[in-house]
Amino acid sequence: MFYYWKKAQKWWEQNRNPKIYIDRILSNPPQDEDFYSRALWIKSIVDWIRNVSRLSTILGASVSDIRVTRLRYVLNLLERNPEWKMGFSKSLVFTFKDISFRDSLCSLGLPVELSFTGEILKRLGDAALPREPVDSELSSLLHWIFPSEEDAEWIEKIDDQTCRDLFQYFVEADSPRFDPDRKDALLILSTMIRAIGLSSGVRQIPTLRAQDLSSNVFLKLGSVVDTKLENSDLEESRNQIETSIQEARGQITALYFDLESSGVSIEIVYQLERAKQYLDRIQLLLEFSKEESRSAKNILSFFTLMIRKNIETRSLTRFIGQNISLLSKRIVRTNSEVGEHYITTNRTETKKLLGTAIGGGMITAFTVLFKMIISIIPGSAFIIGLIHSTNYSLSFLAIQLSGLTLASKQPANTAPALAQKLNQFQSEAEKDELIDKIVHLVRSQATSIFGNVIGVVPLILLVSFIYELISSVPMISRERADYMIQSHDMLGGTWIFAAFTGVLLFASSLIGGAADNWFKYRKLRRTIARNEKLTSLIGAGAARKASEFLSRNFAGIAGSIGLGFLLGLLPEILKFIGIPLEVRHVTLSFGSVAAALPLLSVSEIFSGTMLRIFVSLLGIGVLNVTVSFALALYVALRSQNLHGAARRTIFKLLLVRFRKRPMSFVWPS
Repeated sequence: MFYYWKKAQKWWEQNRNPKIYIDRILSNPPQDEDFYSRALWIKSIVDWIRNVSRLSTILGASVSDIRVTRLRYVLNLLERNPEWKMGFSKSLVFTFKDISFRDSLCSLGLPVELSFTGEILKRLGDAALPREPVDSELSSLLHWIFPSEEDAEWIEKIDDQTCRDLFQYFVEADSPRFDPDRKDALLILSTMIRAIGLSSGVRQIPTLRAQDLSSNVFLKLGSVVDTKLENSDLEESRNQIETSIQEARGQITALYFDLESSGVSIEIVYQLERAKQYLDRIQLLLEFSKEESRSAKNILSFFTLMIRKNIETRSLTRFIGQNISLLSKRIVRTNSEVGEHYITTNRTETKKLLGTAIGGGMITAFTVLFKMIISIIPGSAFIIGLIHSTNYSLSFLAIQLSGLTLASKQPANTAPALAQKLNQFQSEAEKDELIDKIVHLVRSQATSIFGNVIGVVPLILLVSFIYELISSVPMISRERADYMIQSHDMLGGTWIFAAFTGVLLFASSLIGGAADNWFKYRKLRRTIARNEKLTSLIGAGAARKASEFLSRNFAGIAGSIGLGFLLGLLPEILKFIGIPLEVRHVTLSFGSVAAALPLLSVSEIFSGTMLRIFVSLLGIGVLNVTVSFALALYVALRSQNLHGAARRTIFKLLLVRFRKRPMSFVWPS
């Protein structure tokens, strides 16, 4: 309570009369040699500069411009008051003499832990635990005085004249520790890069595995920095170090290409990201060995960069995004290769897709029948969910391995295939080709859903008719039929459940892509083909065929099993923790409602309620497809670094095509 009272009191003093407040600060510099007192005094000046009233922003001036104006005002005050200027300069000199730069220069904004998991835990700990007291380390001081991205923004806007006037105080306060600490940081960073390049995981990447150790560019870089560091002020030494840096960057790029083709390990990507960022930092520190690089503007830019890097050090989401980007690309590429098979371009392909979709719907009909049998089995929710998961998984595997189509599984695979095209359009011909691709994709989705429905509904009705003909009783009770119909009413939570199912469909594509990446990274195709026990059991030829089969279908198998367990087991787990989410899958939902139709009268079938149920079922299909497709497309676009302007252009072109040729979205010409 006392803390907040003091904070409110300070705010009142700053805003009641800002000029008197800053006068009082500048006229009372710290008199002792205590580092904390001097740092606190400097922070109070920065806080005054940062403190901008809402009225100023309402009048039209930007916050950054106002802060630069306040800095200019402080510098003018110092010029008009020699005693204040002397006190400010003296405090700055003593403060800078105490600041340590070494650890900050080689770790600020950089991943420092040896593993990806360790870095995540470190950043979580930094976010959860109270901040350590400020000390003489540069990173600690920056985080205390300049804690936000806004600080970097207004410092960047300082004009050249203000920058030169401010810089004169830093020249007087020039730290004797900066150059020694800079060289120590260069040595530490080059040693860490050498350790990364010689680590077991990185050396197993095919490009490095084929090299002699003496050819390892990371090892060479460390040796060059060791021998040339003392003379890094000389142009020849700098050039040799910079050449080694460029070679190391080229090597990292080649290693990334290797990982994309042979499978991605997040831990190895983390090590390569560390090496890449360490190289950038070495390049930055090397620039400061040049006298011409130590201009006021360059030092200010370096200072701004350090503020931003200090903020990045504490950002968990940015760190994870940097390290999973390559895995995302690998998954997107896997799903793109799968998705190409689901996009039709002519009538022959559309008819073939319709046939496979009808077959997929017929298999799903038996899934619905088994689902109804499972629902009457007594048992705990977890066991019933497990049985449902097995039912779904076997059904989806049967569809996958028989080459048939399940409509709602398509979007998560077709979106990445589209994204591969989105990054390539420039000319009018390429734009037309891209729009054609989108039209083909929409048409393929509609064809698949239609095929699934005409496969599942008649077969369910036929089985119901045969069952009732043989047993003289309906396949399900009237109460069960009413429940199955009402549970699909759009006035309930059906469409929310359908959107949730779309998320699960997208998640299954991630499971499939990640599993395919794992299969390739672990080199299981070669392992299975050459496994001694397997070859002795089934023969070398059969083992080779098994490895080729798994290589082609592993993503689909893993995705099908993953989707089965997501649809069957996850809702039961969520209900257990109090989240009442259910699954609404378009093909399964049509099958469930079809099973209830034989118990309804003709008037009930053609009633307004059943019309609403039919609209609800169409909505389930739309939401399954659009949610899954949107999430997959978002990930794919992020992996392609496609900008918003390009996306808007595509949308406009699509509207033009729809106005000119609306039927092309339904049936090929």
